[in-house]
Amino acid sequence: MDTATNALCIICDAQHVTKCANFWCPECDDALCTECNSHHSLSKASRHHSVIQIEDYRKLPTDISSIVHHCIEHEKTLQMYCPRHDQLCCLLCISTTHKDCTGLLTIEEMAKTSKSNGLLESLQKSLDDLKGNIDNIVKDRQLNLANIEHQKTDIYSVIKCLREKINSHFDKLEQEIRKELKATGCDLKMKIEDLLKELGEKSEKITMLQNNILDFKNHASDVQILIGSKTLEKKIDYVETYVQSLSEDERLKQLSLKCTYNEGIGGLLTNLVSFGSASVESSPLSVEIKLEKNRQAQIISSSLCPKSVDKIRSKLIREFQIPKGKSNEYNINGSAIFPNGKTIFTDCENHRRLVILNKDGSLDCEIPLSELMPFDVACIDDKTVAFTAWDSSEIYIFDLRSKWIKNKIETNKVCFGVTYDNGMVYYCNEEHLGVVTLKDSHLTTIAKFDKLMGYVTTSGELVYFTDYDTNSVFCFNVKGQKIWEYKDKTVLDGPNGVAVDKNGIVYVASENRHCIVAISPDGETAVNFLSSADGIETPYKIICDNERDLLLVSGYYGNCSLFRII
Repeated sequence: MDTATNALCIICDAQHVTKCANFWCPECDDALCTECNSHHSLSKASRHHSVIQIEDYRKLPTDISSIVHHCIEHEKTLQMYCPRHDQLCCLLCISTTHKDCTGLLTIEEMAKTSKSNGLLESLQKSLDDLKGNIDNIVKDRQLNLANIEHQKTDIYSVIKCLREKINSHFDKLEQEIRKELKATGCDLKMKIEDLLKELGEKSEKITMLQNNILDFKNHASDVQILIGSKTLEKKIDYVETYVQSLSEDERLKQLSLKCTYNEGIGGLLTNLVSFGSASVESSPLSVEIKLEKNRQAQIISSSLCPKSVDKIRSKLIREFQIPKGKSNEYNINGSAIFPNGKTIFTDCENHRRLVILNKDGSLDCEIPLSELMPFDVACIDDKTVAFTAWDSSEIYIFDLRSKWIKNKIETNKVCFGVTYDNGMVYYCNEEHLGVVTLKDSHLTTIAKFDKLMGYVTTSGELVYFTDYDTNSVFCFNVKGQKIWEYKDKTVLDGPNGVAVDKNGIVYVASENRHCIVAISPDGETAVNFLSSADGIETPYKIICDNERDLLLVSGYYGNCSLFRII
């Protein structure tokens, strides 16, 4: 491919002629001189190409000038669009990768309406939404950062205040123990000083008696010594008695000061290893992410060539009957399609079993469920299903290999319809529409009702469910906002199963009218899609397999039909 910067005519260059280009054909990715452009505009294959001046081409943004019109894998011109894979393809792609795809559209026809159908406006709105969301998130995060700084300052203040309170309390306790220590010490000092005073007095008395004896020796007569010694003997006995009594005097014991410390202080020093801890606490989103459009509406197929509800058609692939159990009675309430193409059915009241069929409709196996009466079922993978049971408020997660219930999820009310999508199990019970996260069994209520009995399915961010008693079909988003409601008993009587195809068309099983009703994505228009003439009888559960463009209809009495949506 030539480029505008070379500005050489590609056709002339192929003939070894150097000639400046004056025009550029984006569809051919070729630069053309004036003469070659004249031939180009007359050629049947290129006469409708939009050729521009080479100078204008140079001014185009890279995002536009770099667009290629050929298949990168096969180097062939892109001519068709496959809605099933949302992919532009060449003829060679169609003969290989897309040979089994239906509903292929020509790029030429699609391009005629690419400006008038509002695709660019839709994309612009999406970009505006994304930019607005990002700006809001940035503002929210910046505010969060500012709040964190304020929180740090507040926490520092609390820590400082707490520290001051602790210090003040310990200062008070220290003053009290000091006061008590001083009083105790003074008491001990007084006792010992009193004893010392008594001992001093007695010591002086003994000294005086010793002096008396000396005087008797030097100056008294024998008679005086005899009489005086008796008096001295009594005085000495008195002092001896006093000294002897000291052995029992508490004041003579070795006195000492002792402090018994509060055990709590020791434990405090041992157990208090930190002042506290800093942690992160999260709360629900404070910024709302708003995307006004369903992402499915942005793909090329639905933006350029949306499929009208009255133009959809079906082709019967096969009809089959669920194998009989121990009796001839059936209660087929639920069904689902495994990723590998097999199907599973719930036979509720009489047989209380799960029935698995191969892709050709032959029996794979039956799984009895003892006391449980399975109502509806959803495939999590090829070996695991979720099912509800009649008169039970639990959702059962069942391992088909071990034939064992590996988990039970309580929803608090009797459950009915159930479906699985991307790690989440959506369900209807008597009072609300809810969703369970399989990873942690966390339940979230999407919408509450006074009374509800029906089936549920999902498509992207949208949840569709039926209410048998009110003959209604609802479309909510996962945030619990009601998008639309369809209710017309002349069209829809006794709605059971609900399914959605890749075009957003909603299919509902009308039990009492023995038909399948198709509702437009906006919930405004409804038509009879399949009827008793197509073999529909008492339909209960329907499933859309959008990878294979299949619609499975299972009837209450075991009669099943598999259609291809075209």
